[in-house]
Amino acid sequence: MSSHTDEQAVKLLEAILHLLRRIERKLFSDDSFVPATSVVITQIRTTPVQTISPGNSPIFQASLQPVNAGPFLAASVAWSVTGDPGASVAPISTDPTGLTATLTLSSAVVLGAILPLTVVVTNQDGSTVTATDTLTVVAQSTPPPAFVPATGVAIQQLS
Repeated sequence: MSSHTDEQAVKLLEAILHLLRRIERKLFSDDSFVPATSVVITQIRTTPVQTISPGNSPIFQASLQPVNAGPFLAASVAWSVTGDPGASVAPISTDPTGLTATLTLSSAVVLGAILPLTVVVTNQDGSTVTATDTLTVVAQSTPPPAFVPATGVAIQQLS
């Protein structure tokens, strides 16, 4: 490369770096981001109901507090499961937040096995919130828990 071409490349890289620094300042100084302070895992009820049974793939959702926390991208959310070497958990591709995931159980998982399902959400400032739900593997024929209707509601102002 000639020195002229090198100088042009350096100027271009400096301009890109300057632009990236402006973007970073905007992202991390934006008052519209609300950090999550806690997270809760719940199973999404599907039809038919997917019990925590061998071969099933129940769906779970992570709910953040406060309710207006975020925005989050899937890269900020990490799901994991232990207790069944053949089990896996993966975010649902249609959810850009990564807060909804499918747990795929192996057909060889032992009935009565305890499976800790964990989600870790990383806020923009680097702090994290974590939730773990302990699941017990049951036979396919086990009916789901009885539905308990809501007895109240919480309202939170967003802005």
